[in-house]
Amino acid sequence: MKFQDGKSMALVIIIILVAAILLSVTNPVKEAHINKIVNKLEYDNALGGVLARGVFTITPPDYHDLGLISYTRFDNRLSSIGVAGYVYVNKNAFTGY
Repeated sequence: MKFQDGKSMALVIIIILVAAILLSVTNPVKEAHINKIVNKLEYDNALGGVLARGVFTITPPDYHDLGLISYTRFDNRLSSIGVAGYVYVNKNAFTGY
């Protein structure tokens, strides 16, 4: 990419800033992470979802917001990752519960 008069560089910077703003605005909140985890566990096993709601009421997962992405940890295991409004749930973090 050849930069002429800085216009191309300015365009690249603007695109990066717009993407960063979009990611930060659509970053899922703590409740979205918890709801997605419970729904995923309910989908796999109805009793698991009920138990998850009870466990999360007593000890909710630790929510960490990094600005552009967010994640939760439950029992020192990565339980979910959120980016651009989507939450990925790691079911392996809940084995044994």
